[in-house]
Amino acid sequence: MHDPLTGACSRVTMLDEIAKAISSVDPTHPDALLLYLNVNGFRAVNDKFGHEMGDRLLVEVARRLESVCHNGHLLGRVSGDEFILLLRHAGRFHPLNPMLNRVDRCMSQPFMLGDLEINISVSIGCVIITDKKATASELMHQGEIAMSLVKRGERKGISLADEEIVREIEAARQIDRKIQHAVKHRGFFLHFQPTVTLKDGTVTGAEALLRLTDENGGVFAASDFMAAIARSEYGDIVDEWVFAEAIHLLRLQGKDLLGRKGFRLSLNVSTPILTSAGYASHFLSKLRTSCLTPESLALELVESPILRNNPILIENLTVLRDAGIVIILDDFGSGDCNFQELARLPINSVKISSTFYAGIQTGNTTEKALLEGIVGIAQKLGYEVIAKGVETQAHAEHLQSLGCRYAQGYHFAKPMPIGEFLDYARNHSPKEAPLP
Repeated sequence: MHDPLTGACSRVTMLDEIAKAISSVDPTHPDALLLYLNVNGFRAVNDKFGHEMGDRLLVEVARRLESVCHNGHLLGRVSGDEFILLLRHAGRFHPLNPMLNRVDRCMSQPFMLGDLEINISVSIGCVIITDKKATASELMHQGEIAMSLVKRGERKGISLADEEIVREIEAARQIDRKIQHAVKHRGFFLHFQPTVTLKDGTVTGAEALLRLTDENGGVFAASDFMAAIARSEYGDIVDEWVFAEAIHLLRLQGKDLLGRKGFRLSLNVSTPILTSAGYASHFLSKLRTSCLTPESLALELVESPILRNNPILIENLTVLRDAGIVIILDDFGSGDCNFQELARLPINSVKISSTFYAGIQTGNTTEKALLEGIVGIAQKLGYEVIAKGVETQAHAEHLQSLGCRYAQGYHFAKPMPIGEFLDYARNHSPKEAPLP
């Protein structure tokens, strides 16, 4: 019924209370609101001062939020640093601004945890309960999406769950249905994008990229649906399929490439899968029955908060790297992994995000210096640097001048079906194996 840490209502209790509010709503005179709150800066407190201090902060946050609750209001804790305020019997013209002002005032005051002073804020999404056909889970999700827009800086102040958010949620549901259909009816396929040397454009490897077709023949790139796969039950199934299909296609049509010294197949693996105990052993057992050696394979993972202080993930990556598999941190610089955290990860290479290339075209000295610094520090830490998203000759020449040896991007070749990729790779064969 209640969260054991803070004493606030549990998620289950809040869902039940929201359902009661829905059942009693008068759509023409709505008198119930749902506020979805996220504590900004909580993760930093946890990382810097430890989980015990983080727990103390959550207890104090709940205590202050309880202080603004009146008759008919309920406070719930729905996840680590997320709370819900359910405001009932508020009247048709509920004074929302005064309530938000009270929340803002109570949260803007410093939190004293012993001798430690902590300053935080909250991001808030708001749902006006008007639809008797809605479910409690749907409204909670709407509030969460609205809150996330504030947290990402796309909206200021409070974010109301409006038609735009409802459309976004419906679009996510459609993608979920397409993924389910693709899993059941073999709707996935692979494209391959070459990795080349910046020096002469010879092909040194291929990244297998997942694509999806729906029942109407539409084609979706991985960026359109990977987040949905990560939150679905199909992550492991899709991961296994990509591994098997990539090897099958190359073994069937590209044995000459697989046998070429220095050629490397690169596969993307979702970070949550890498947090499964024993994943590395399972993956290596699959690899032993394939036609690939560990040295001819790379696994790419993206920046994520999960990378921080996760012993299972670190163990899996260490086992895979020690077996000879190259571990690549993809799109470095686009997320929130800094160099200190990067140095603690058992990886071999980083792919630099193309967001850092803007200064190459414009001549902006600050942006060019930032790119030079990122490449230089990565190299000093011993990582091979791969330039991602290279689209122009100017990009290629500047990155090569900074010491980058390898690249991907439309300037060289787009992702393509296996047949087209093999033709491209054979026409851009290296005179000698360029990879160590």
